[in-house]
Amino acid sequence: MSSWLKNMGSYLGGNLEKKVKSPLNGDLYVYHIKGKYILNSKSANYSFGELHVAFQKAFRHIDVAKIPIDNCLVLGFGTGSVVSILREEYSLSFPIVAVEKDPVVIKLGKAYFDIDRFQNLSLEATDANKYIENCQELFDFIVFDIYIDNVIPSYYESDPFIKLLKKRLLPGGLLLFNKDINNPEMKLSLNDLETNLRAHFSSVEKFQLVKNHYFFLAKN
Repeated sequence: MSSWLKNMGSYLGGNLEKKVKSPLNGDLYVYHIKGKYILNSKSANYSFGELHVAFQKAFRHIDVAKIPIDNCLVLGFGTGSVVSILREEYSLSFPIVAVEKDPVVIKLGKAYFDIDRFQNLSLEATDANKYIENCQELFDFIVFDIYIDNVIPSYYESDPFIKLLKKRLLPGGLLLFNKDINNPEMKLSLNDLETNLRAHFSSVEKFQLVKNHYFFLAKN
C-alpha cells in the first residue's frame, strides 16, 4: 500500500501498523490514526492518544512554561508524549532524563515515533526504582507516568518510593504525578497515594481535567 493510501486510511478509521508482545507490558499496538502514530497496550493508551491530551491539559493547568526549570526527570518515557509536549509545544530546552524500562517500547519508539529527534535528552533503559535509588542528581521537575497496562505497580505509590522521589527533588522542586482511575484497583489506591504525597511534600494540588484521570502537583 502506498504511503498516501495508508495516510488516508488513518483518517478513515485508523490502521493497525504493528502488534508485538512485550514480556513486561503484554500486547502492544502501534496504530496510525489521523496521520499520527499512537501506542496502546491492551487496555490503555501509552503515548500520543488520550494520555497525550491529558498531559497537554495538565501542563497548561500548571502553566509549565512559567515554572523555573533547569532540569527534568521523566519516569515512564513510553514513546515520548511528555517530552514532545515540553520540547515541541512549549519550546523548552532544559536537559531531560527519561527512564523507560521496556526495551520493546524503546524499539517501537525508534521505529515509529522518531524519538532520536529529541535534543538534550538522556534516555535510561532501566527500572525506575533502581534509577531513583542510584541517582545522585537533583531535579527541579519530576514527571511520573509509569504503568503496566492501565495499572501503576503498587510500589510506585508507596510511602518508601514517594520518599525517594522527594529526595531527588531540589528545594522548591515539583513532582507531577499522573493517576488514572479507569479500574477498581486504581480507584481504591487514590486516597492512599494522596495521603503519602501529603505526608512528605509542603503542598499538594489534586486536579482532574479528564474523566477518570487525576494529576497531583506536589511541591518539595
